[in-house]
Amino acid sequence: MKSFFCALLLLAASLQASAWDGVISGKIIQIEGVGGAGGAGNFDLRVYLSSPTPPCPSTLPSRPAWSYLNASDANYKGLLAMLLMAQASNKMVTIHSNSVAGYCQIGWIAITEG
Repeated sequence: MKSFFCALLLLAASLQASAWDGVISGKIIQIEGVGGAGGAGNFDLRVYLSSPTPPCPSTLPSRPAWSYLNASDANYKGLLAMLLMAQASNKMVTIHSNSVAGYCQIGWIAITEG
C-alpha cells in the first residue's frame, strides 16, 4: 500500500498544470523584426512555424499565425540567437507561449533534431 501511495504521489507531481496557453512545434518558415517607429514593445520579433495549428488561443477575430518576443523580454538575446540558429540549421522548434491581449508571447523554446 505504501508503494501505491508513493506511485500516486509521483504521478500527481508529474502532472502539473501547464503554465502555457499554447504549445506549437514545427520548422521556422519566417522571422520578422520590427524596428524604428514601430519598435520596442510592438511584437519586436515575430516567428512563424510550419505548423497549421495557431500558436495559442486567441479571442481576436483574425488569429495571428505567429508568436512574438519583445526586446524587453527576459533573455531576449539568447532566445533570438536560438531561433536564428534553428532557422539556419532547419531544426524543429517547439514554442511555449502565453496569450497576452490575444497575441502569443514566447515564454520558452526547445530546439530538436527533427
